[in-house]
Amino acid sequence: ENAVNLAVERGTLWLVAGQASLWGESVPPGILDDGASLQGPPEPIMPAKLLPSVLPAAWSGDKASGLSLLTQLSALSSQNLPWKAVSDAISAALKAHFLEIADSSQTWPCDLAGSQFAHFRLLTTTTTPIQRPEQPPTNPNIVRARAQLEGAAIQDLGDAANELLELRVKYSTAITFEVTISLGDGTTPPPAEAIQKVNTILKTIHSDLQLQ
Repeated sequence: ENAVNLAVERGTLWLVAGQASLWGESVPPGILDDGASLQGPPEPIMPAKLLPSVLPAAWSGDKASGLSLLTQLSALSSQNLPWKAVSDAISAALKAHFLEIADSSQTWPCDLAGSQFAHFRLLTTTTTPIQRPEQPPTNPNIVRARAQLEGAAIQDLGDAANELLELRVKYSTAITFEVTISLGDGTTPPPAEAIQKVNTILKTIHSDLQLQ
Protein backbone atom coordinates (compact mmCIF):
# COMPACT_ATOMS: atom_id res chain seq x y z
CA GLU A 1 0.00 0.00 0.00
CA ASN A 2 2.83 2.40 0.84
CA ALA A 3 4.45 1.70 -2.53
CA VAL A 4 1.19 2.50 -4.34
CA ASN A 5 0.70 5.70 -2.34
CA LEU A 6 4.23 6.80 -3.19
CA ALA A 7 3.79 6.00 -6.90
CA VAL A 8 0.54 8.00 -7.05
CA GLU A 9 2.14 10.93 -5.23
CA ARG A 10 5.14 10.89 -7.58
CA GLY A 11 2.87 10.79 -10.63
CA THR A 12 3.89 7.38 -11.96
CA LEU A 13 0.45 5.88 -11.24
CA TRP A 14 -3.09 7.26 -11.47
CA LEU A 15 -5.55 6.02 -8.85
CA VAL A 16 -9.31 5.94 -9.44
CA ALA A 17 -11.56 4.87 -6.56
CA GLY A 18 -15.24 5.70 -6.90
CA GLN A 19 -15.49 9.47 -7.41
CA ALA A 20 -11.88 9.98 -6.30
CA SER A 21 -9.30 10.47 -9.03
CA LEU A 22 -5.76 11.01 -7.76
CA TRP A 23 -2.50 11.58 -9.58
CA GLY A 24 0.52 13.57 -8.47
CA GLU A 25 -0.85 14.06 -4.96
CA SER A 26 -0.98 12.18 -1.67
CA VAL A 27 -3.60 9.50 -1.18
CA PRO A 28 -5.93 10.11 1.80
CA PRO A 29 -6.42 7.20 4.23
CA GLY A 30 -9.20 4.80 3.31
CA ILE A 31 -9.18 5.55 -0.44
CA LEU A 32 -7.12 2.55 -1.48
CA ASP A 33 -9.49 -0.44 -1.25
CA ASP A 34 -10.51 -3.45 -3.32
CA GLY A 35 -12.61 -1.26 -5.63
CA ALA A 36 -9.73 1.04 -6.55
CA SER A 37 -8.02 0.80 -9.93
CA LEU A 38 -4.56 1.86 -11.00
CA GLN A 39 -3.40 2.99 -14.43
CA GLY A 40 -0.60 4.94 -16.03
CA PRO A 41 -0.45 8.75 -15.95
CA PRO A 42 -3.23 10.59 -17.85
CA GLU A 43 -2.53 12.12 -21.23
CA PRO A 44 -1.55 15.80 -21.05
CA ILE A 45 -4.47 18.16 -21.71
CA MET A 46 -3.72 20.70 -24.43
CA PRO A 47 -4.44 24.33 -23.40
CA ALA A 48 -6.76 24.83 -26.40
CA LYS A 49 -9.14 22.22 -24.95
CA LEU A 50 -10.03 24.68 -22.19
CA LEU A 51 -11.42 27.32 -24.56
CA PRO A 52 -15.18 28.02 -24.84
CA SER A 53 -15.25 26.78 -28.42
CA VAL A 54 -14.28 23.30 -27.19
CA LEU A 55 -15.74 23.33 -23.67
CA PRO A 56 -18.74 25.71 -23.75
CA ALA A 57 -20.50 24.20 -20.72
CA ALA A 58 -17.54 25.12 -18.50
CA TRP A 59 -17.94 28.82 -19.22
CA SER A 60 -20.39 31.32 -17.78
CA GLY A 61 -20.13 34.42 -19.92
CA ASP A 62 -16.43 35.09 -20.28
CA LYS A 63 -15.37 33.24 -17.11
CA ALA A 64 -14.72 29.67 -16.04
CA SER A 65 -13.64 28.21 -12.71
CA GLY A 66 -11.09 25.49 -12.14
CA LEU A 67 -13.89 23.24 -10.92
CA SER A 68 -16.10 23.84 -13.97
CA LEU A 69 -13.18 23.07 -16.28
CA LEU A 70 -12.43 19.88 -14.34
CA THR A 71 -16.09 18.81 -14.40
CA GLN A 72 -16.59 19.37 -18.11
CA LEU A 73 -13.25 17.88 -19.14
CA SER A 74 -14.14 14.80 -17.09
CA ALA A 75 -17.52 14.60 -18.81
CA LEU A 76 -15.81 14.92 -22.19
CA SER A 77 -13.40 12.11 -21.25
CA SER A 78 -16.16 9.93 -19.74
CA GLN A 79 -14.08 9.50 -16.58
CA ASN A 80 -13.14 11.56 -13.55
CA LEU A 81 -9.86 13.28 -14.32
CA PRO A 82 -7.34 14.07 -11.58
CA TRP A 83 -7.19 17.71 -10.53
CA LYS A 84 -3.44 17.92 -11.18
CA ALA A 85 -3.91 17.08 -14.87
CA VAL A 86 -6.43 19.91 -15.23
CA SER A 87 -4.44 22.39 -13.13
CA ASP A 88 -1.36 21.65 -15.27
CA ALA A 89 -3.43 22.42 -18.38
CA ILE A 90 -4.66 25.69 -16.84
CA SER A 91 -1.10 26.70 -15.98
CA ALA A 92 -0.03 25.95 -19.55
CA ALA A 93 -2.97 27.99 -20.91
CA LEU A 94 -1.98 30.93 -18.70
CA LYS A 95 1.62 30.69 -19.85
CA ALA A 96 0.54 30.49 -23.50
CA HIS A 97 -1.67 33.58 -23.06
CA PHE A 98 -4.88 31.67 -23.84
CA LEU A 99 -6.28 32.57 -20.42
CA GLU A 100 -5.68 35.03 -17.64
CA ILE A 101 -6.63 34.99 -13.97
CA ALA A 102 -9.93 36.82 -13.41
CA ASP A 103 -10.21 39.63 -10.87
CA SER A 104 -12.72 37.56 -8.88
CA SER A 105 -10.28 34.68 -8.47
CA GLN A 106 -8.81 33.62 -5.17
CA THR A 107 -5.42 31.98 -4.75
CA TRP A 108 -3.83 30.29 -7.75
CA PRO A 109 -2.35 27.68 -7.93
CA CYS A 110 -4.73 25.83 -5.64
CA ASP A 111 -5.82 22.34 -4.60
CA LEU A 112 -9.08 20.66 -5.58
CA ALA A 113 -10.90 22.20 -2.61
CA GLY A 114 -10.06 25.69 -3.87
CA SER A 115 -10.72 25.01 -7.55
CA GLN A 116 -14.26 26.47 -7.42
CA PHE A 117 -12.77 29.78 -6.26
CA ALA A 118 -10.08 29.92 -8.98
CA HIS A 119 -11.59 31.93 -11.83
CA PHE A 120 -10.21 32.44 -15.32
CA ARG A 121 -11.18 34.41 -18.40
CA LEU A 122 -10.02 34.70 -21.97
CA LEU A 123 -7.03 36.96 -22.33
CA THR A 124 -8.18 40.48 -23.16
CA THR A 125 -5.87 42.37 -25.47
CA THR A 126 -5.98 45.62 -27.34
CA THR A 127 -5.53 44.98 -31.03
CA THR A 128 -2.89 47.20 -32.59
CA PRO A 129 -1.96 47.38 -36.26
CA ILE A 130 1.03 45.32 -37.29
CA GLN A 131 4.00 47.58 -37.89
CA ARG A 132 5.05 47.22 -41.49
CA PRO A 133 8.62 47.97 -42.53
CA GLU A 134 9.06 51.36 -44.10
CA GLN A 135 9.02 51.30 -47.88
CA PRO A 136 12.29 52.51 -49.35
CA PRO A 137 12.19 55.69 -51.43
CA THR A 138 11.20 55.06 -55.02
CA ASN A 139 14.15 54.99 -57.37
CA PRO A 140 13.40 54.67 -61.08
CA ASN A 141 16.72 52.88 -61.53
CA ILE A 142 15.84 50.06 -59.14
CA VAL A 143 13.16 47.42 -59.63
CA ARG A 144 11.94 45.20 -56.83
CA ALA A 145 10.16 41.90 -56.37
CA ARG A 146 8.12 41.36 -53.19
CA ALA A 147 6.19 38.30 -52.04
CA GLN A 148 5.24 36.47 -48.85
CA LEU A 149 6.95 33.10 -49.08
CA GLU A 150 6.04 29.85 -47.36
CA GLY A 151 7.95 26.60 -46.83
CA ALA A 152 8.94 25.22 -50.22
CA ALA A 153 9.14 28.66 -51.86
CA ILE A 154 11.77 29.75 -49.32
CA GLN A 155 13.80 26.65 -50.14
CA ASP A 156 13.39 27.36 -53.86
CA LEU A 157 14.70 30.89 -53.37
CA GLY A 158 17.76 29.52 -51.56
CA ASP A 159 18.36 27.09 -54.42
CA ALA A 160 18.10 29.92 -56.96
CA ALA A 161 20.38 32.34 -55.06
CA ASN A 162 23.61 31.29 -56.81
CA GLU A 163 22.01 31.62 -60.24
CA LEU A 164 20.74 35.11 -59.36
CA LEU A 165 24.18 36.15 -58.16
CA GLU A 166 25.71 34.91 -61.41
CA LEU A 167 23.37 37.27 -63.29
CA ARG A 168 24.71 40.13 -61.15
CA VAL A 169 28.20 39.43 -62.47
CA LYS A 170 27.07 38.78 -66.03
CA TYR A 171 25.22 42.11 -66.33
CA SER A 172 27.47 44.14 -64.01
CA THR A 173 24.61 45.32 -61.81
CA ALA A 174 23.73 45.06 -58.14
CA ILE A 175 21.31 42.57 -56.66
CA THR A 176 20.29 42.76 -52.99
CA PHE A 177 18.32 40.36 -50.82
CA GLU A 178 16.40 42.02 -47.97
CA VAL A 179 14.71 39.62 -45.50
CA THR A 180 11.85 40.46 -43.12
CA ILE A 181 10.69 37.78 -40.68
CA SER A 182 7.57 38.35 -38.57
CA LEU A 183 6.40 36.27 -35.59
CA GLY A 184 2.87 36.62 -34.23
CA ASP A 185 -0.70 36.94 -35.45
CA GLY A 186 -1.17 40.61 -34.55
CA THR A 187 -3.77 39.91 -31.84
CA THR A 188 -1.76 38.30 -29.01
CA PRO A 189 1.96 38.66 -28.24
CA PRO A 190 4.07 35.68 -29.31
CA PRO A 191 5.47 33.64 -26.37
CA ALA A 192 8.83 34.87 -25.11
CA GLU A 193 10.23 31.35 -25.42
CA ALA A 194 9.26 31.24 -29.11
CA ILE A 195 11.01 34.59 -29.73
CA GLN A 196 14.15 33.33 -28.02
CA LYS A 197 14.23 30.09 -30.00
CA VAL A 198 13.63 31.84 -33.33
CA ASN A 199 16.40 34.35 -32.57
CA THR A 200 18.79 31.52 -31.71
CA ILE A 201 18.18 29.99 -35.13
CA LEU A 202 18.39 33.33 -36.97
CA LYS A 203 21.68 34.19 -35.28
CA THR A 204 23.29 31.21 -37.00
CA ILE A 205 22.43 32.90 -40.31
CA HIS A 206 23.39 36.50 -39.49
CA SER A 207 24.04 38.30 -36.20
CA ASP A 208 21.83 41.25 -37.25
CA LEU A 209 18.86 39.02 -38.13
CA GLN A 210 17.00 39.17 -34.81
CA LEU A 211 13.36 39.68 -33.79
CA GLN A 212 12.92 42.96 -31.93
